[in-house]
Amino acid sequence: MAGYELIVEGILAILLLAFLYYAVMLHRRLGSMRDSKGELEKLINTFADATGRADKSIQGFKATAEQSGRSLQETIDRAQSLRDDLAFLIEKAEGLADRMESGVLAQRSAAPKGAGNATAPRSAPPKQAKAAAPKGAGAAAPNPEQAASSDDGNRVQSKAEQELLKALQSMR
Repeated sequence: MAGYELIVEGILAILLLAFLYYAVMLHRRLGSMRDSKGELEKLINTFADATGRADKSIQGFKATAEQSGRSLQETIDRAQSLRDDLAFLIEKAEGLADRMESGVLAQRSAAPKGAGNATAPRSAPPKQAKAAAPKGAGAAAPNPEQAASSDDGNRVQSKAEQELLKALQSMR
């Protein structure tokens, strides 16, 4: 039995030496981890600070986006209001232009036919049209229909009416 005891004690001694070797290696690694612990804590703190700054930046971006959104919505609301006002004004101007046009046509049809050619006012030279324009009308030459109403002397159109008629006719 002494032989078996010696063999078992030899195996135990080898295992004990292997255990000691791994214990020393574990001790060194744990030591290096303890040394790295300070660096790891610094890294964690730096990461937490960066996360906090990013959170504040995101909140700032959200506030800026909300403010920009409100400002944009106000601008859109004002633009829609202006669009509605312009549509209303255009409707009224078209009605006025139609009434003015029908008045001019009525004046032409009521004009004496023996006085001359019915197409003469339309083909009047620009010099006559300028002479018939009211003072302050500027260099803008009225269209032939305006010249006809001015030549008849029944109604002199204002500059605004002339410009409105010109704009409406150019749209047609």
